[in-house]
Amino acid sequence: MAYIIIEDDQVLDGEIIRSEADLFNKLPGSDFDAQVIEFDVGELRRDKSAPMRDVSEDVVRAADAAGAFTDPENDRQCIAGRFLDFPLTRDEIDEDRAERRFEEDRYERMMGA
Repeated sequence: MAYIIIEDDQVLDGEIIRSEADLFNKLPGSDFDAQVIEFDVGELRRDKSAPMRDVSEDVVRAADAAGAFTDPENDRQCIAGRFLDFPLTRDEIDEDRAERRFEEDRYERMMGA
């Protein structure tokens, strides 16, 4: 099998990826809305096309199981962010708490407390 990563309707780095290891290494640098397309070069047709399918979620989950995603801050922003859940960062937890406190205070002011 061979793979291409598509971002903004273009092949990432114009490259056909032939190994799963190379594919897993490229995923953390991909865009959030990227797609991973798998095709079989052995099934090339006369018009030089080949059957293709979107394997984005399967590949991301396999890459995650192989330990390809090690930086939650970055991984949330790449293709992995669409399919995997990452723990919240300390800043996100603090921001969420501050937002809840603000909403509670606002509600109390509206209710005249």
